[in-house]
Amino acid sequence: MSRPTECLSHRDTIASIIGSLPGLRKLYVGFTSEPSSITDLTECWSRTTTIRELEYSSAIWPQWKSDFSLDVHVRGLPNLHSLWFDIGGNIVVPPLSNHPLLPKLTNLTLGSVGLPLSASRLVALLSHCPKLQHLVCLSKNYVDDTNSNLQSIQLQHLTSIIVDRELPLKFFISLIRTPALREFKLHESVGKGTIDFIKINPRITDLHIAVRESSSYIDVLEHLTNLQTLSVIGTGPGTFLRGLYSPPATCPLPVCASTLQRLKIVILRDELQPQYFEELVKTWFLPINKEGFTSAGCRALPELELLAGFREQVVAKVRECALWKRAKIHNTAPSVFILHWEYDDATETG
Repeated sequence: MSRPTECLSHRDTIASIIGSLPGLRKLYVGFTSEPSSITDLTECWSRTTTIRELEYSSAIWPQWKSDFSLDVHVRGLPNLHSLWFDIGGNIVVPPLSNHPLLPKLTNLTLGSVGLPLSASRLVALLSHCPKLQHLVCLSKNYVDDTNSNLQSIQLQHLTSIIVDRELPLKFFISLIRTPALREFKLHESVGKGTIDFIKINPRITDLHIAVRESSSYIDVLEHLTNLQTLSVIGTGPGTFLRGLYSPPATCPLPVCASTLQRLKIVILRDELQPQYFEELVKTWFLPINKEGFTSAGCRALPELELLAGFREQVVAKVRECALWKRAKIHNTAPSVFILHWEYDDATETG
């Protein structure tokens, strides 16, 4: 989110600054100290109906003790489309009436600093966002009160969810229905919560997950019948890639093999070992006939996007193997490699 060059640090001048910007569309509000009366501040922009993007951020979130009233901060902003909270304290959400507080909001980000989130608070907040399309939950502080007597909601327009941890997925499984969900990103390693979440959202087309050395994440892929883009972040020498070319014998390839169009692999820290790279390429990218099928029986994907953990040393060993040298390679950045293989009937594929 771009931020205005004006620094709104003096309460007495805020009203005049806002008044001089009749077409104001983006507003960033940063606090370096906890305000004694934040209501006085919000009144300066709560009648500015042109604002479409609003971000609240605090540099003193560990010491922030005040409640943060949603009613106070967004009422009077009928055209708000994007809202970002990156503060401490509790978000106080009023009960939903016939008129939600955020009727046009499409993008909501709950930042990573000190924001305690419970199932009841999240459900209450989202119930005021009937048009929400993109949700980001980066909070590291959650309270699980899903056993409370909470009424579930349905977000008809929500297509994208990004979460930092698995715990809030329990909230979605129990209380929040997302029939239009198509994109899901998880920064924490895949666990049972992710698998349970995917089971009730099998129409996801874009999946971005972090994994450990285990290849158990293959259980997630078995439920996705329309997956088109898969991004996998892993550490170690590459043993986690075995989940993509050595699935259970009862299912030679993941069910998504017939729909997958793009595969991105991110290797962090350790050097990728050639044997894992080669098996991945043979399974998904290297055509063995003119029809474009691989040795695993799936149609070869057009390209492998390989991100080498922001340093080229990660791929030092695989760059010496024959399959790497055979690929057509395009560097979009120093540590990002786009690799493509074509069928060559004069080359022994092995």
